[in-house]
Amino acid sequence: MWQFVADHGGLELNTAYAYLVMGDDFADTCVVAEDGDTLAGFVLGYRPPTRPDTLFVWQVGVAPSHRGQGLARRMILDLLERNAPEVRYLESTVTPSNTASRRLFRSIAEHRGTTCDVSAYLTEDHFPEAGHEAEEKFRIGPFED
Repeated sequence: MWQFVADHGGLELNTAYAYLVMGDDFADTCVVAEDGDTLAGFVLGYRPPTRPDTLFVWQVGVAPSHRGQGLARRMILDLLERNAPEVRYLESTVTPSNTASRRLFRSIAEHRGTTCDVSAYLTEDHFPEAGHEAEEKFRIGPFED
């Protein structure tokens, strides 16, 4: 996943260690999609200890060759199904300029017949590096059984 992000850009590149730990310690809330021997996409998520009924999606990556085919949505819906009925909410943070992710999360809410609430979360001032956009929190749910 680290190499995928390094090669394709568009996502914040975290340490290789972070991807390894997330994939290992949070295997129940992460998914990869392969096309043969090639990584087509991935979703990294976890269930926050203070909100165990919530799946927080930390990062979604889809290879350029697989974009526009609904892969990101299918991966997230798979994670929701695997974590049902305990997970009743889906959360993520999205920058204002990330129209693809904004559409993705709204489409999941529509598909599941529930609401998508968007609220302020992290401002530009929270980030140590200049130029990082604010992050808004998307909260989708509740999901019914």
